[in-house]
This record gives sequence, C-alpha cells and structure tokens, in this order.
Amino acid sequence: MRLCPIEDLRPGMTLGRDVSDERLDLLIAAGVPLDEQMIQRLVTLGVDDVYVHEEGTDDVEPAEMVSDLTRRKTHKVLRRTFDELENLGEMTDWANEDTTAIIQFDDRYENSVAVQDFREVVHCTIEDMFVERETVFETPMVKQYLNRNYEHSLNTTILSIMIARAFSFSQEELTAIGMSAMLHDIGKLVLPGIRDKKLLEYSPDEMRLYKKHPLVGAAILQRSAPNCNRERAAIMQHHELQDGRGYPSKLKGFNDAPLKSRVTKPNGIFRFAEIIAVANAFDNFLNGDLQANPMTPAKAVETLVRGAGQLYNRIIVSAAAEIINTYPVGSIVEIRSGDGYILPRMRGVVRKGTSPLVHAPIIVILWDTTGKKIKPIEVDLNKRLGIKIEIV
Repeated sequence: MRLCPIEDLRPGMTLGRDVSDERLDLLIAAGVPLDEQMIQRLVTLGVDDVYVHEEGTDDVEPAEMVSDLTRRKTHKVLRRTFDELENLGEMTDWANEDTTAIIQFDDRYENSVAVQDFREVVHCTIEDMFVERETVFETPMVKQYLNRNYEHSLNTTILSIMIARAFSFSQEELTAIGMSAMLHDIGKLVLPGIRDKKLLEYSPDEMRLYKKHPLVGAAILQRSAPNCNRERAAIMQHHELQDGRGYPSKLKGFNDAPLKSRVTKPNGIFRFAEIIAVANAFDNFLNGDLQANPMTPAKAVETLVRGAGQLYNRIIVSAAAEIINTYPVGSIVEIRSGDGYILPRMRGVVRKGTSPLVHAPIIVILWDTTGKKIKPIEVDLNKRLGIKIEIV
C-alpha cells in the first residue's frame, strides 16, 4: 500500500487501512473500494491522507508501534480523563489568576487523573514495543484516528520511551517517563479558550494563559498522585529550554546525557523533561501545531537539529535523529539526485526503514520521470548513498 493525499483520491481506489473515529469505532474499512460519497466523508472529517492499495506495493506494510488493543485501551483511558478535566475546566471560576491555587483547593480535582490506569496502558505500550523489538520510530503520517489530543499524547509517549531506551533507562523509569509524556498537556484541558487552538491562533491574553499549562498540569497530577514527583517535574518543565528562555520557570539546560546518575544542577532542567521536550516538539512540527504548515519528518528532524544545544538538549536530539525514520513506510518519494540508472524525478514508495541509516530506506520505484507506471525496481538507499530522495 502507499500513502495518498485526500485530494488525489479517486472512486475505485481501495483503502489500505481502516479509518476510525476518536473512539476508534470504524468509519471506513480497509479493502473497501471508495466511491464519491466515501471520499467526501473523509474530506468532511478533516482527513488529509489515507493508505491505498497500489500495484507493486503489496508487501509495503506501514508499521504500528503499538497493537490495536493497546491503542484502544489507551484511547479509552485518555478519553475518560480528558473529558472529565474539560468538564472541570468549564465549571471552574477562573477569575482568580492563581490557577494552580484554585486546583489545589478545589476538591473536584482530587483523583481526577486515574493514575493506575495510565500506568497500565503505558506498561502495555512498553511491552508492545519490546515484543516487536522496535528500534526505529515510524513517524505517523496518516491521521487514522480523529482526535488529535489522544494521538499527540500517544505519539509523544512512544518517542519519549524510545529515546529513553537509547539511554538504557530501567523498566520502572520507562514507565515513569511514559506516564509523564502521556499526561504532559493535561493542564491545557482545563484552561478556557486554548485547548482547541494552535499556537499561532492565540491572542496575547491566551498566550499568557497557555504558558501556565505546565504548572496547571503538575498541580492536577499532584491532586491525584502526591508521590509522583518525577512525573510532576517532567510535566512542569517540558517547555523549559537549554538557553533558559523557556517557561514557566526559565530553567537552564546543560546538554548533559539524561542518565540516572546525573544530578540536576541548581535551576537546571530535569532529564525526563528534556526528553519529552524533544518528542513533543517533533510531533507538533509534524502536525503544524507550532508553525503555519505541517513539516515532513525530515524537515522536523532538521528543525530539531538546528535547535539543538540552544533550545533542546543536544545529546537527546542526536539520539532522536538516529531513531526517527524520516521517510515513513508507505510514503511517496521523488528522486532528487540519481546515480545514472535511477534518475531524478522518478517516484516510488518507501518499502522499509532500515538501520544503521534511518534516513536511507529501502524504496520501490513505480513511476518513471514522466509519471508513467513502470515495472517495480527495489533500491536500498543504505547501499546507494548517491541517491537522494524527498517526500512528495
């Protein structure tokens, strides 16, 4: 199968993967030939891309980092908690500017986060990743599940765990950082007017409120789990920057490896928060939450690398860049620089992300320089380093 932008869908094309709603209830099943009505429904739902079957790509199977069962369990826990927090936010009188004090003394926030349930779904996520022995983070390119908040939480969790595993975190630490990542944005849910907007859409007043969400999120977790000190610190600090210009506390980073033996320096950033900052930014770059348009995975990694040292922990960014597959399986790529036999402007589909160079996948060429379909040609870019590609 291959990735297909919604504007390129045509009646008769066969969907390669299910499209589900925010409850993971099936909307359109894989294997169903599309008609105009189905295509229009996808457009109305705000779906940008889908997977479709394409001759020559029968063995192209985009990887799922977690099982359907784990994803369903996670969405259920997220939905229950997020809905409760959103309702609490609607009912709370925010006239007092000290939002954390309001949460601290408003008993409705007590046990509003089902901590044990989150531990269980994070543990399931880790188990799935270990069972599959995933070493490459497959970038999610298709919005198959229509609640952005749930998917952002899960994507940030998976990448945070993979980065932490690269630094040999213990099972217990992986669970703690997974919980921190899954809950990192809960503060936004209770703040009026900001949870459904992107950063560029905030007014100055909304931006001031938005910058409180790490403190608010930590305060919410405090009411449910007073002993989760590391998780609270990670939530509170996930927008702090290495150069000290982050928020809410303008802490400073020192670009040290996030090892267990590392002692947090005075006014320094907690190591879990530095990992989540990178994973959070990457997923936001992909979805256009921090800029006008979504970035390709390669551009998102490039942006992280440019910010390494000043904005993001340099060592963590380096580890992330070695994990993230910048050319996701199933995506369409165009040859930008060939090697004589494989020519510029030929197009193909990514068949598999490979190690050691995750930016040099195995692709299958399907179209010549004029766009005409040709007999499939498999090319391993780890072995043909002169060939350069770009997602189209």
